[in-house]
Amino acid sequence: MRDDLAQDPTLGHLTKAGTPLYPLLRQMLDLWVLGKLQAGLLINGDIIQGRWTWFATRSGIPLDKLPTSNGWLQSFTKRHQITMQARHGEAASSSPIDIENKQIQMKPLLEGWLLDDIYNEDETGLFYG
Repeated sequence: MRDDLAQDPTLGHLTKAGTPLYPLLRQMLDLWVLGKLQAGLLINGDIIQGRWTWFATRSGIPLDKLPTSNGWLQSFTKRHQITMQARHGEAASSSPIDIENKQIQMKPLLEGWLLDDIYNEDETGLFYG
């Protein structure tokens, strides 16, 4: 992903005249995507489009005026050098949206614990085998 992603508020869908459409909305999405990628979280096209419409709804932008096509998504991911990678096995069986929601729910439960004391459920068999 480009380093200047979060620094350019003019990034946005371009109108025919070449001026950005909804530049603040685009900046919100850019910052959100940048934060997720820097945190090492996997995001896919459905999540990007979902967050795009979520930001638009909360900003009062009518969804019928919002570009949400697959072409828009391809342009967004190409412009920001985001690659979509297929997940396999256990990782492919989980919905990224469900994972994000669970991470939010788990955060307050894990406060006060050292990272060395937090285990993935798959790892507990190593201690009770």
